[in-house]
Amino acid sequence: MDVQAHFTNGFALKFRDNEFVKNMGFNLKDDVESYGFRNFVKEMFFDSETDMLVISGVPGREQQKDAAGKTLDGRDRKGGVLPSWLMSQSKKQLNELSGSTRALCQGNLAPNHYWNKATNSIDKPALLDQMDRELKLYGIDSWKWYCHTDPGQSGGGFQLDDDNAAWFYEESRKRGMKLISVHKGYSYQSRTLGHLANPKDVEKAALRNPDFSFIVYHSALKHGISEPEFKDPKNFDPTTGDFEWHKVLMDIKKRNPGMTNVYPEIGSFFAPLVLANPLMCMHGMGKNIKYYGADHVIWGTDCLWWGSPQWAIEAFKRFQISDELCEKFGYKKITKEDKARIFGLNAAKLYGVDLTKQRKAFPADVMSRLKTAYVDRGGQRNNAAYGWVRADD
Repeated sequence: MDVQAHFTNGFALKFRDNEFVKNMGFNLKDDVESYGFRNFVKEMFFDSETDMLVISGVPGREQQKDAAGKTLDGRDRKGGVLPSWLMSQSKKQLNELSGSTRALCQGNLAPNHYWNKATNSIDKPALLDQMDRELKLYGIDSWKWYCHTDPGQSGGGFQLDDDNAAWFYEESRKRGMKLISVHKGYSYQSRTLGHLANPKDVEKAALRNPDFSFIVYHSALKHGISEPEFKDPKNFDPTTGDFEWHKVLMDIKKRNPGMTNVYPEIGSFFAPLVLANPLMCMHGMGKNIKYYGADHVIWGTDCLWWGSPQWAIEAFKRFQISDELCEKFGYKKITKEDKARIFGLNAAKLYGVDLTKQRKAFPADVMSRLKTAYVDRGGQRNNAAYGWVRADD
């Protein structure tokens, strides 16, 4: 179960021709069509072992009404790269096609998306209208927040532990939604607000709201592998295994060992690191499991940004932490049971997925039959790669 799966509403984002993707020997298309929903279905389901996914939000604010004050619907609401209405529509389309639950979806609404500039405060009527729409009409399964963005033009971002977020939690709690998926790390995405992607605000938010669950995306990796800062020695200390902003997230748990409602997610964390810096990857995964537990690490890939996620799936199947690091830093070997939890059991629990029911439904559903036909007719993923495997795999 992949909790970080994306496509776009007619945008080409120039991710799929990233240098690290090319270095794997992949030659992916990077046009609008390659980021679209049809290719999303192909790469996520037909070209990988992914059984279930969460269509994950990208920062955007829906336009609620037209100039005459009429409530807008569907595409007329716009909303940027991947709006909430489109995630909902696509979730329903996938599940109706399949005859089973293959997709869940997130909602983009966040505390600073509808703003009263006259009072310099939340436009509460507008925000609550959107909250009810996303929960009741769209049927979202989690909020997806980007603290370092400002689609409502509030003049700044927000933090998980500020007053505006606290008000949002209370309103969301009243309506029964208590799952927050939050982007942390990758600070380059905003030159002015990037500091708000630091996970330091997770601590107070989680402690003050023990009935909420917080999934911290990217495990708070500050710099992606394509950034010059990634190679700066000051951002990774191999003598301790600590690296920028991941350490902040780990320290939160060390200070609060009884905290059980924070979950490190590993999309655009595990897979790029295992290629660019395997040592750093072993430390990152080792610490996630050591401090948060194998039952709290969540699988995500950030695909289709990087093509089909199958290469990441195969890498994690084969991944292991070295004996040397386990002995020196107290990490644990990752068992098959741990990998099963990380690959989907943990996320299924958070999202309330009935695994017994789904396991019975998947083999007979339409998606499985379509995938079988696709493979039988010679279908292949565009980023297939072949290399060494260990003898015990």
